Amino acid sequence: MNAEQVIADLHGRWVFGWERDEGDAPFDFRRTFGEFYDFSSPDVRLYDDFDPEQRVATTAAGYGSIWEPGFRRMVSAHHAVDDGPHVIAGHDLAASP
Repeated sequence: MNAEQVIADLHGRWVFGWERDEGDAPFDFRRTFGEFYDFSSPDVRLYDDFDPEQRVATTAAGYGSIWEPGFRRMVSAHHAVDDGPHVIAGHDLAASP
């Protein structure tokens, strides 16, 4: 698998990690997304414009605390990707919008 395929796979697993079905265990951000975030780093800035309060988290755990309450209340959540991800991978940086 080349770098672009690896990034596309990671992107898909992250997007669909947010899926919820009725009867699922309570949403646990760290359990679900632990491989994607550095929970020990002091140099984190995480923002998502989907957050109505437009908060900026300075830790991975703080970012999870933004989303856990809502996802714990949801009966289900399903996602779709119409186009993409479109991966750009270089020597020191990769992006997948």
